Order: sequence, then structure tokens, then C-alpha cells
Amino acid sequence: MQLRDYLTRYASRRLDLSESTIALYGYSIGALERFCGRPVRLPDLSDDLLCRFLRSRLKKAAPKTVKRERGDILCLWRAAARNGLCDPPDGDVPVVPVPRKTPVAWWPDEVRALIDTSRELTGEMRGLGIRRADWWASLFFFLFDSLSRIGAAMQVAPVDVDLSRGLAVLRMETAKTNVEQVVRLHDRTVAAIRKIWGDDRLVVWPYPYHRRQIWPQLKSILKRAGLPQDRDHMFHCCRRTTATVAACTMGRAAASAMLGHATGECLPLYIDTRQIPPTVAPDVVPIAEPALRVVG
Repeated sequence: MQLRDYLTRYASRRLDLSESTIALYGYSIGALERFCGRPVRLPDLSDDLLCRFLRSRLKKAAPKTVKRERGDILCLWRAAARNGLCDPPDGDVPVVPVPRKTPVAWWPDEVRALIDTSRELTGEMRGLGIRRADWWASLFFFLFDSLSRIGAAMQVAPVDVDLSRGLAVLRMETAKTNVEQVVRLHDRTVAAIRKIWGDDRLVVWPYPYHRRQIWPQLKSILKRAGLPQDRDHMFHCCRRTTATVAACTMGRAAASAMLGHATGECLPLYIDTRQIPPTVAPDVVPIAEPALRVVG
């Protein structure tokens, strides 16, 4: 049996796997197949093959991506071994080290530039009768308020939003943590959403283009605002921004809860420590000042 065929069998027995997760497994298998130059069969899997694949892959992809691919392939391999379809891994596949950079959040002046630029957009969203300026500004406001991932935000339905009370629900089936969240919306966010509101729509923010187009469109807005357009400054930067502000003003426990995390283990991945009020060693370490030496 080929590894790709086993993925279909594995996914059919895992009710907790989303379509996007299954797709990621497929991408990992595709990377391994490109390395081997052919479809990979379950008996082909070996620690040596996987090690050689990871070493080659690290020359082309980010360590975080390679780490995920390693985990995906090992997960399928171990499951296939439990089913008696191949031998299990020996346990000699090294962990892929992933350098941890300081998370990046927007500074207040950058947030203003982003919102101001979105409000200056011209034209309409194709076929929707919604001004681009209103669509993008309301989306940014919602992302900052809710700390939602872009995938979950784009699936928010009108039934999930109560504008009269300023509340929105992030459904558990669209959340990465499988935990439903209720978020409060600022008055300005409610006002912005009212401009694009439609009770008869499937989602609050219908997107009339291919889903991948939202990224180059975001980069175009960032460029017009004079802001960075690298991978650290995409939609997830909105999530990190609010988490950083919450940590500074309400504490790290509150920031973790707003992110929808059961524990604070993932919090270091979201807090931009450059925006935390500084504490320098001389302020906390009781170092006595040297006595003045009198010469005379």
C-alpha cells in the first residue's frame, strides 16, 4: 500500500481531523514523494530514508515546516505499523530544531496606519455591493477584537454575531483548539460590521475571489500603509498585537484566556517582548554605588 493511499484510510477513521489538517498530511507526503522521485510505499519507510529526506528538506524549507512534515510522516507511519502494514520506526529520527524568534506585534502607530489605509481603499468587492474599504476595515477591527485566526474569522456567520449586545461566537468546529469562544466587540467594530451586514449571507465576510488571493491583497494594503509585508506581519500579527497589549495591561493569564488557550504554554509565541515595559538590571539588583574617593 502506498503512503498516500493509507492517508485516505487513516483520515476515514479519525473524526477529529479537519479537511485542512488532512491536506497538510498530503503536502508532507508530496514533499517526501518529490524527494524519492516516486510514490512512497509503506514498506519503503525507514529511519534512514526519513533522515535523508529531512536533511535535504532543510535546505529548501523553513525548519518549522520541516518539523511539521516529520511529525506528519511519523504519525502515519506509526499508525500503519499498529495496523500491521509495515515495521515501526526504530526511534532514531532526530527532532528538527526550530529557532524561536521574538514574536512580532504591531505598534500603535502601525495599527493606525493599517486601519487608515484600509478605510481609503476604493472600489467594491466583486459582485457583493460592499465597499472594499468597509469590508477590510471591519475585518481588521474584528481580528483585533476577537484575536481570531483568519480562517475562523472568514467562517463567522451572521447567526454567530449579536450586534445589539456586541458579542460574537467563534464556533468550536472552526477553532484550532476545538473550543468555542465568546468574544466582545468594541462599539467601533460593531459600527464597522453594520456597514457590510447582510442577514441572508452564509458568512459575515463573503470573499468573492479564490481564497489564496486574500494574502496578496493584504500585502498590497500593507505596502500602501508603509508597513512590512513579510510572513511575520500577516493576519496573525493582529492576534499577536492584541495578546501583547492584553499581557501589558491585564496580565499574561488574561492574554492566554483571550487567545483561547487552556494553559499559558503557548503564550511566549504571541507576546512581543519589545513592547513590554522594560526592566533593567540596575533597577532590580541591589548594587551599591561606589563611595567617592577624596583625593587631597
